[in-house]
Amino acid sequence: MILKTFLAFLFISPFVFAQNTEVKIFKKEAQESFEYLNKFRNDPKLYGKEIGLELSEVRSSKALIWDETLAAQAEKKAIDMASNNYFSHIDKRGYGMNYYVNKAGFTLPDYWLTDKTGNQVESLGANSLGPDKFIQQLIIDKGVDDKGHRIHLLSMNEFYSKNSHVGIGIAYNPNSYYKYYFCILLAPKNGKNLMD
Repeated sequence: MILKTFLAFLFISPFVFAQNTEVKIFKKEAQESFEYLNKFRNDPKLYGKEIGLELSEVRSSKALIWDETLAAQAEKKAIDMASNNYFSHIDKRGYGMNYYVNKAGFTLPDYWLTDKTGNQVESLGANSLGPDKFIQQLIIDKGVDDKGHRIHLLSMNEFYSKNSHVGIGIAYNPNSYYKYYFCILLAPKNGKNLMD
């Protein structure tokens, strides 16, 4: 029995430890990102000017509420990307964040769940510089033609104006391509009651 346990440890443990030993979580920075996002949402013109964007036409939007369920799912996604060295809205199992958020108990509209790759809740960022500039990176949205992250985070259309809750996760793996991975989830609290 001891030999069997030792062999199981020898062959299973290196894989398990290799996946997680280098990954660091940035909870304090996630909270700071949350606070900064709410400031940006309150005064997009002022904060846009600070980062070189003309956002005078963007209306202020209500402050988001931190949600532990969304934060836990965002952190898991950031860890998964950092651990498995990928950057995508669809994970290596073929699922989008609508699936995971709903499975964790945060109710989403039924029609958001018809496709396992569905994502109406997630914006992602990755870089090698550090965790402090992710909100700015997503709002600037350099190279993204439709400015989808900016629209999502600042609730710039009717669809995203229904978002009320947020969770953020930031993970770091020095052995991954991007090093830092950021996941932010915004969703409406009463998702079952939403119409298109």
